[in-house]
Amino acid sequence: MVKEINKVLTELYNYKGKDGKYIYRNLMIAKVNIINPAEYVAKELYDALKKNNHFNNNGDMRSKSEFYISVPNLANSNVKADAEGRFTYDYKYGRNAGEIQQYVKVVPFNKTNISVETLDRFKSAIPTTFEMIKNFNGTNKKLKETPNNDRIN
Repeated sequence: MVKEINKVLTELYNYKGKDGKYIYRNLMIAKVNIINPAEYVAKELYDALKKNNHFNNNGDMRSKSEFYISVPNLANSNVKADAEGRFTYDYKYGRNAGEIQQYVKVVPFNKTNISVETLDRFKSAIPTTFEMIKNFNGTNKKLKETPNNDRIN
């Protein structure tokens, strides 16, 4: 992802208008450093798990791990979602402070709520976790209502 962003930024930096002048150079610097906060969060999580002795080295955790995601609660008539079931921009950023309602629900990972692209990234970047997700989808009783073609396998 960082490579793609850097490529676009470089293209913008070097983009010239019809008059041959750079359009964006006065608004940009030549090299933008992109910081991926996920890397730092992962390191902090690792340190916290290690410090508190929460690593499970006997393998039990792999068979017991569960994976969930929060999605718009379409059963709530106040929730406004687009055709793909995601919050609309206006709803997401236009709600009133202090409004308490169940606007999301937590559901197990499956193919209906995790994109193929994301699953492919999981498979290549975190293969052990991806295998745990597949195990969860294949064996956990909480997914008994999930059709087999929606399960991650």
